[in-house]
Parts: sequence; C-alpha cells; structure tokens
Amino acid sequence: MDWSRAPKALLDRVEVLEGGGSHLYGNGAMGGVISLFTKAVAPGDYRIVADGGMRDSKHLFGAVGTALSPSLSLSLVGDYGDGGGYRLLASPGAGPADFPSTSARGNGIARFEYAPSADVSAFVTAQFFHDERRVEGQLGRTTRTDGATTLGLSIGAGNPGLLSARAWLRNMREDQRLTTIIPGNGSNRGAEQSITFYHIPSYDRGVSVSWSRNDLWKFANVGLGVDYRSLAGMLDERNYANSAVATPTSRFTSAGNQTFRGAYITAMFSPRERWSMEVTARTDRWGNSDGVTTDDTGISTYPTSGRNAFSPRGGVRYTFDSTLALHVAGYQAFHAPNLSQLFRKSIQGAVALLPNPELLPEFVMAWEAGADWQPRTWVQLKGTLYRANYRDLSVSSNGNSRQRTSSLFARSLGAQVSLAVRPVEGLDLSGSMNFDDARVTNPGESGFGKNARLPRVPLQRVLVSAAWRSGAVGMVTLAGRYEGKSTTTGGRMLNDYRVYDASYERAIGAGLRLLLAVENLYDVKYQVNLTGNGSSTLTTLGTPRTVRLGIEASRY
Repeated sequence: MDWSRAPKALLDRVEVLEGGGSHLYGNGAMGGVISLFTKAVAPGDYRIVADGGMRDSKHLFGAVGTALSPSLSLSLVGDYGDGGGYRLLASPGAGPADFPSTSARGNGIARFEYAPSADVSAFVTAQFFHDERRVEGQLGRTTRTDGATTLGLSIGAGNPGLLSARAWLRNMREDQRLTTIIPGNGSNRGAEQSITFYHIPSYDRGVSVSWSRNDLWKFANVGLGVDYRSLAGMLDERNYANSAVATPTSRFTSAGNQTFRGAYITAMFSPRERWSMEVTARTDRWGNSDGVTTDDTGISTYPTSGRNAFSPRGGVRYTFDSTLALHVAGYQAFHAPNLSQLFRKSIQGAVALLPNPELLPEFVMAWEAGADWQPRTWVQLKGTLYRANYRDLSVSSNGNSRQRTSSLFARSLGAQVSLAVRPVEGLDLSGSMNFDDARVTNPGESGFGKNARLPRVPLQRVLVSAAWRSGAVGMVTLAGRYEGKSTTTGGRMLNDYRVYDASYERAIGAGLRLLLAVENLYDVKYQVNLTGNGSSTLTTLGTPRTVRLGIEASRY
C-alpha cells in the first residue's frame, strides 16, 4: 500500500481484513483489505501539526471545517512533507554515484457535505496528490500526479434499510527516469547513466450501489450491491543507449482498457441459540479491450477478451458463553491481471519483457479456524489456523525474452496468535505472532524448485507493543517487530531482524500537544533486498534511526 497518498495526521484508525476479501470487494482483495478511516472535520474544528527531524525531514499538516449553511459544510485538508532520505545501499558496495534518496509529497483535499435530515446525506470530495522521488543517483526520479473526484449519497438507516451510492473519477500521471550505475571515477559505481524514460497516463472511473438492512425476517443483517469500474492506461517507453544522445535508440508504446462488473449478496443469521452464520457470494466479469503495442517492427493489436470469477465465503461461529467462541470459515478470492501484465512490451537492458493478453486470473481457495477467549475484561486471547491453496499465479519466464505466464501453484500453512492485556488502568500490552509456511507446489515456468519457499513471505512475524497513559506524564508507546528469514524475488535469503520504535505525546496547554517519535530506536541495519552475486552483491537497507519532534494545535 502507498501510505504517502493518505494524510496520516487525518487518520482515525486502520482496520485490516485478513484473508481473501473478494466476496465483497471483488478484484484486488485476494490477500485481504486495508480500510482507512479518517477523523471527521466538523464545522468549527481545526487541526495543525508541524514536525521535523533527522536528515532534514519536514512535515506540515492542516485541517479545518466550516459551516456554509445549517445543512451544508466544507472541510479543507492540506498535507506536505519532504526530506528524511538515506543512502539505500550498504557499504561496502555503494559508490560515489549512490546518493541519499529524496522524497517530496503534497496532498490537498476539499470535501462538501450536505445533510438535510438524519436519514439523508451526500458529499463531494476533490483530492489532488503530487510527489517526486529519487531513490539512488541524482538523475533517476519518479514523479506522480493524481487527481480524484468522489460523489456519495446515503439514504435511510439500519432497520428500514440503508441505500448508499458512490461514483468516482480519477486521473493519474506517472513519469519515471530510470538510470544505471556504471564504473567511473575510480569506482565500480562511480557514474550514473540514463537508460529509460516512462510516461504513464491512466484513469480510473466507476460507480457502486449497495443496500443493507438489519433484522429482516430471520436474518440479523442482509446486504447486496453492484459496482462497475473502467480502467484505461498508456505507457510510452523511450530507451537510450547513450545518455549523451537526446534521441532515443528505441521506443515502445502500449495501451489498453479494462472494465469490471460485479454483484454480491450477503446475509448473517442465527439458526439456533449460540450459533451464528455468514454466507456471501459475489460474481465478477471483466473485459480487456483495445490492447495495442507499437515498436520499431510495427503495430500489434490484441483481441477483446473477457473472463469471470466467482467468490463465495461462508462462516460459522459458536459461542460457548460470554468468554469463549469458536469460528470456522472458507472462501475463494481472485486477482485479475492488470493492463501492464496484459499489454505492456518493454526492454530492460538485454532483456525483452513481452505482453501476454491470455494471462489467467490468480485464485486462492482457503479455510481458517480459530478461537476467541476473554476470561476477564482486561485480557483477550485470539488464535487462528489457516491453509490457502493458490493457483495460476503470474510469474515471469527466464531468459532474455521473458513473458509472464499463469503457471505457478503454491500453498500456505500458518497460524496466528494475538494477546491483549490491560493489567492496570492506563497500561495496554499487546502482542501477535504469525507463522506462515508458504511453498511452491508446482513451479511452472518460474524457475523456482518444487517445495521452495515463496519470496517475500517471512516464516515468522512478531509484533509487540506497550502503551502507558497518564494525565501527569502523557502517553508513552514502545513497539517492536521481528521478521524471520525470507527470500528475495530472485531466491536470495534475507536475514531475520528486530526493530524497535518509540513515541511520546503530552498535552502542554489547551488544545496543544507535544509529539516525539523515534523509528528504529537502535539503528539496526536490516536487509530489505539483495542483488548481484559473490563479491558483487549489493545490500539494500531499511530505514535507519529517525527522530522526529513536533507540535499539534487542535480543536475538536
């Protein structure tokens, strides 16, 4: 997820739906759903946050709400940040051409809300986002511009039924200049050369309508919905064999359209005392059209195609008493190939990446079973076992002429345990541990061996946190995370690591708070990627220690 697009100071909470979410959300929810909930900015409210820290990092956030009439309000949000970059490559290996990464980003949001009664509300939101990043040398950079408009309408309430409609239009543009680091200035990484420029405009528009009602006949809740989404994109790629020459040595353009249509129905009911059940089914159909690739050899067009996916989910929960409940669920979810995988042709050095308009959707079929136990109001323990079988995963073939194929099969066996404790008022302790053994069952054309571990899936993940709140002291939070060994997409083994963070907040006056945060408290040099082999291995590191200090002024 691209967190830079969400003003963090506006977030109220983040909810994570683990496992497949295609039964409600369709394409893109194969691995779960992350929902961001923002704080309401009511008329008369305001919030201003300013902070800065190490490596010249700066951040400024502002939000204000005002009433335009008794039923119409306007809220404005602005967010800007830059700095905080660092040199990604570890020493030895980095050279004079490896500069610290840089990032500058801005986000602006305007929202009109109209609520003539308690049962009717509507809104219009306009958002503009822009950022510029440089991750390695001084020439290579990525610039993104994103403008979106969203309209919404809600009529009714839970018992008589709630009808909601959304419509959106989003226009995006991304420009990338890729470079390579070459020998020079007495070093293997002493000079930088431009090799490729990408221009990628795209748009996303759609509409969704949903209806839900509580206490309908024998159902605790019933809901249904339909949605439509249209995507279009184009990629203009220009390759340069010599950075001193302004004319590209080769040029490729790729374009295509994709439309999605989906409908779902869901119900929750209790057939007997202590039992509750959930049944959801969704069907999706999407079409790929107007696919075209242009290069030095001419124009290639691709036929219009369409595919379907069915995403069911069923779950049962049995409650023994107020302290213990057991649950089991099964589902199927999918992910459709995107426009880049279907129609894009590209050259990266000596390697040609070819489109494949016949790519299949990826599917996962999974089950999970677990227990929730809360013997006291101050302690809660949860545990879940799961198994997931993946098929038709998209992988790239090997060689100098590569094409993605739907040929990889895999399975994942795992368990997750979480514990939350409040031993005394003001002190919250929590921890979770996830074990995930994800392995290849059929490598297809991926180049992985059978039973090899899937890349980028740590075997163990552990999160712990402690938060202390006191009127006299403020709020102190300590958090730690551990990731076990994992592998890169190229099959290289990454070391396990432990990282700790800390934060402190304290009221220093009416509507004023002091903010202090330290990320990577002990400045651990942990690996996030490995490239090359032997003495030519390059290690990419995660974020080093970062200290930030700020102040907040607010009225809610």
